[in-house]
Amino acid sequence: MRMNKRIANYLLRTRNQDWPKSLADAFHFARGKYGGFHFDVGSDEDQHWQREVARLGLDVDRKTMILCTGRDLYCHPYHCLTVTEDRDYLKPEVMDKSDMCPGDSSTLCRTGVRQIAKLQLDPTKSKSVDIMWDSRWLKPNVITVSPKLKRLLEADDVTGCRFVPCLDSRKNYSPEEMRFPAHPGVLDEDAVRFQVLVTASVINPKRLGRVRRLIEQCSVCGAVYRWDSEEYGYFQSDDLADVDFQKYDSYQGSNGVQFVTAMESVVISSRVLKLMHEAGVRGLQRFLVDPPVKHGVEDVRD
Repeated sequence: MRMNKRIANYLLRTRNQDWPKSLADAFHFARGKYGGFHFDVGSDEDQHWQREVARLGLDVDRKTMILCTGRDLYCHPYHCLTVTEDRDYLKPEVMDKSDMCPGDSSTLCRTGVRQIAKLQLDPTKSKSVDIMWDSRWLKPNVITVSPKLKRLLEADDVTGCRFVPCLDSRKNYSPEEMRFPAHPGVLDEDAVRFQVLVTASVINPKRLGRVRRLIEQCSVCGAVYRWDSEEYGYFQSDDLADVDFQKYDSYQGSNGVQFVTAMESVVISSRVLKLMHEAGVRGLQRFLVDPPVKHGVEDVRD
C-alpha cells in the first residue's frame, strides 16, 4: 500500500443541498463521515467521479492535500499542530480586549486581543492529556502542556517557543507574578501546566492554489473566517523558518488573493512530532475527519 499520496476531497458548494442519491450510492465507498467524498488524485475512481459530477451539473468544491501515514510520516519536514480542546481555566480574565475588533452583524470578531496575564488552573481538576488548547481564543493561540512534556521538549532543545508557567487558581499572586509573559523561570516549580508561547513566525504566507472566494469575512477589520480554495494549503521551502515551532495567520492564492485570518495556526517540525509520538504524548488530534487524515502534513514544495 502506498503510504504517501495526494487525495482530493469534494463538497457541495451549497451547504444545505444533498448529493443526488444515484451518485451517493454509486460512490458510497468514498464518502466521509460528514458528507464529503474523497479519492486518490488521478485514480480511475476520481476521474469517473469528475465525469459524473460534470454530467449532473453539480456545483462542487475540490481541495487536494497529502495523505501521509506510517513510515513516510517523518519524511515531511513540517506538520500542522492539532491538539485536544480544553476550556478549564481563566479566572481572573487574562486577555485585554480594549483593542478587540467589535465585529459586525455576521461575525463575532476577536482580532486585536492581547494576553496580559498568566493562565490560572485548578490542579484538583483532572488534566489527562499532555497538550491541549483553548478554542475560545483563536488568536493568540492558547496551548498548554504538562510539566512532563515541557521537560521533554526543553531537554531536546526545542526552538521557536518558550514556556510560561500556569498559576494555581487556589492561590493569590502579586500583579507582577501574574503579568504575562514576564519573568521566565519564576514559579516554574509550582506550575500545574505551562503555556507554550510560540515566538517564531513563518517567513511567507501559506499558499492555497487558486482562491475561488472568501466566504466569511469581518467587514470591520477584514479578518477572514472561511474561504474556498483549490488546496488545503502548502509552503515552499523558503517560506518556513528553520525552527521547531512557528505560527502563521496569513494566506495567499496563486491568483493574487491575499488575506489574514482571525485564527492563528501552528506548524511543528517533524523532529518534534516524532519526539512526542515516541514519548507517548497524549492530546495529539486528527488533522481532518472528512477526509480522515490523522496528521496534517505541511506540504513543502520546491
